[in-house]
Amino acid sequence: MAQLDQILAQETPPLFYLQGFDGVNLHDDRRAIGDQECSWMENFIPLGAGNARTLYDNATILYTAAHTIVYDFSFNIGTTFYKALFLSNGSAIAVNLAGGTTSMGGAGTFAVSPSLPACAQWGASGIVIVTSAGYYAWDGTLYSPGAFAPAWLCGFTTLVTTGTTHTNTTLDSVGSVVGIVTGMTVTSGTGDIPVGTLVQTFTSGPNVITLTQAATGSNSGEVINVGWAMPSGLTGTAIEFYQQRAWVVNGAEISFSAPANGANFSTANGGGTIISSDGFLKTAFLNVKQCNSFLYLFGDGSINVVSNVQTSGSPSVTTFNNQNVDPQTGLGWRDALTVLGNSVCFVNPTGVYQLYGGNAVKISSKIDKLFEKANFSTIKPTLFVTSLFGVRCLGMVINTLDPTTATQRTLMCLWNEKKWFIASQTLTGIYATTMQVGANPQGWANDGLNVFQLFQTPSNTLQKKIQSKLWAGRSNLIFKTVMDVYTEAQDESNTGVVLSGTLDSDTQAAVPFTINSNITFQNNALGTITFVNNANQALNFTTNPQGVQGSGASQVGMRLGLTFTSTSEDFTLIGCGVSYCEESYYGH
Repeated sequence: MAQLDQILAQETPPLFYLQGFDGVNLHDDRRAIGDQECSWMENFIPLGAGNARTLYDNATILYTAAHTIVYDFSFNIGTTFYKALFLSNGSAIAVNLAGGTTSMGGAGTFAVSPSLPACAQWGASGIVIVTSAGYYAWDGTLYSPGAFAPAWLCGFTTLVTTGTTHTNTTLDSVGSVVGIVTGMTVTSGTGDIPVGTLVQTFTSGPNVITLTQAATGSNSGEVINVGWAMPSGLTGTAIEFYQQRAWVVNGAEISFSAPANGANFSTANGGGTIISSDGFLKTAFLNVKQCNSFLYLFGDGSINVVSNVQTSGSPSVTTFNNQNVDPQTGLGWRDALTVLGNSVCFVNPTGVYQLYGGNAVKISSKIDKLFEKANFSTIKPTLFVTSLFGVRCLGMVINTLDPTTATQRTLMCLWNEKKWFIASQTLTGIYATTMQVGANPQGWANDGLNVFQLFQTPSNTLQKKIQSKLWAGRSNLIFKTVMDVYTEAQDESNTGVVLSGTLDSDTQAAVPFTINSNITFQNNALGTITFVNNANQALNFTTNPQGVQGSGASQVGMRLGLTFTSTSEDFTLIGCGVSYCEESYYGH
């Protein structure tokens, strides 16, 4: 008959064990969070129960700018993906993710003060840029204010024909007027048609155009260009495309273009401007974003929604519904805004919010303490979306106090739409964006000079850290003594897993410990012996069963917990905990 193990024959010691990985809770005291919550969880993603996977480090630097990056925008033209980097000297660079760069404009081209440039992508054809000084388009060529707009933006390829000018407003003997619309810009090869001249009227057979300004000369058969021009005098701080129209934010004003023409804001063609007089718009609209067939206008203290946009009549008139959905919740910073699935997420000084339809709900209560200790003047929060091990996650860059080290640092808070966790990289990103490649969102960041992709490379230098609850067991009035500390981990890189950290107590100083899954061989001089295979690669020997490790430990307290750190390259933490025995009631 089999004999019962003498240890198991005794009373099994109680165990505190973290395996559920329910994410970070910084809202409640460490002693009061859920048993499976963490008071800190950095560079681990909680994929499931018994499945906390280490996060990867940043990729190699894609590009290093010669001047400070003040605005960073991800976009694609066709199947080519770019980062548009706007620099502090007013220049801009398009960086191809596959390699190579293209200048978008030299120093002084784009105003970077008093507000930063903003971009929006029109289909997969190009981007539009709005600054405090002008409105531009770029598709490999820069289209500045007053220049003819690209066909992809305005829906018309500039007509090149011939005609005869006179020292009046008549342009006759025009070779073709096909496609011409009142309000288009007209230029001439000799320059005798003044800058800013438009088509006032036109007839066909004979082909005659009446100009809004008189020509300064008489020339027969000269080259004539007719088309939509990039608007002059249009400025703004944010831009979005919705219902085939451009929507430009400038303070309390929202300008919108004619339908299917992002270069024409004329009221005669269906464009226009609205000015908010709502009391809940405290200062200005900060950004505008479309999602779920709605256009959201984000003010500094409120949110409006635009819908049912229609243009009809002659001359064309555009109408739409503009309703307030929240008079007290607004956007804190222009670029702290992103789409997440069928919702819009945004940040203000009180937290992170998710907007579904007309309902803005705070989703960041678990990390409230990070907002309480944040330094928003050093780093303005930005939002991005990325896919981590097949899980779509929302990310936020923030400068705040790390409660585990009591140091101010810039880090990332990530949310997998259920749980929050913390991330960092070797390169500290201060501005992050989403690069959407097909159905795969990628997180990208810059540190002011360097641009890099996030979470790409397993690292044996990036620190991973988990801090558990301070567990009380059946009573927080019973003193407890730790017997052993245990971990379970799956090595994903075959390089071994080393976990070190501290046994924590509510009454005693933390006690350090180390657990190593590798077996180390030493010679008589205590030097390490390394075994290699035929390819001269180092061999690692691990204990059996792999993953379950333990170590003797000593700690006393009424509440006990763990803080684990590791720089091991790539592993899944299955669980960790301590066995303990109860000693006495407090006061006895």
